[in-house]
Amino acid sequence: MPISTLIVQSHRQPLPEAWLGDCIASVRRYAADNQFTYEFVDDALFEGLPQAVLDNTSRRLSARSDLARLRLMQARLDAGYDRVLWLDADILLFAPQRLSLPDEPFAVGRECWLTETEPGRVRCSRAVHNAALFFTQGNPLLPFYQHAAEALLVRHDGDMVPQLAGPKFLTLLHNAIAFPVIESVGMLSPRLAYALLADEFAVIDAFRRRHPERLAGFNLCASLAGEMPPMKEIIDRLQDRTRWPGEALLI
Repeated sequence: MPISTLIVQSHRQPLPEAWLGDCIASVRRYAADNQFTYEFVDDALFEGLPQAVLDNTSRRLSARSDLARLRLMQARLDAGYDRVLWLDADILLFAPQRLSLPDEPFAVGRECWLTETEPGRVRCSRAVHNAALFFTQGNPLLPFYQHAAEALLVRHDGDMVPQLAGPKFLTLLHNAIAFPVIESVGMLSPRLAYALLADEFAVIDAFRRRHPERLAGFNLCASLAGEMPPMKEIIDRLQDRTRWPGEALLI
């Protein structure tokens, strides 16, 4: 029998920004082109979360989502899918042919975050994230991760730091045991976004050296939209293949 694959995304409806529709459409096309099933979930994502988690994440909906996506992916595997891929709704697949699903039981996303430390000097810090997650039937990570994320969110006392049960926890684990990583979906920091629009090739090359795999897409980091150039300009730039001079740039 053929392997059944589900791609799932979630966001509140209606979408708060039109550009998110462009991102979601790019993932829908990828699913259709590869004959994968596609599912979009609205705030129903949070149904069934333990009340203690809901209470403790009332001001950190992103943390609530970190757990809810795991529960949803497990539910879909339990329903019979062989593989499930989660992609955040603000991921734009501008070169989808480069996104190949891992030949692994699970994988997490890659973050290479570019910042400017002082004028003319940039730094790329590497980590992993949960904006892209991949799990197969019987994988060893998802049950543990779901249990641990719920425990973190229930037991946490005081102000909750962003990404507590997401990238921060995943990176801690990854640094210890080295997860399989989806390298072709990157993170677009504000500094890198401005560099892409301004053709700052030295800055782009600094990113490329730390993130050597050619990218299929970027997480456009909707939570930082106020620090970004206009998102529509970013999307148009990434999707206009004629403006990229080949291997000189990361994509």
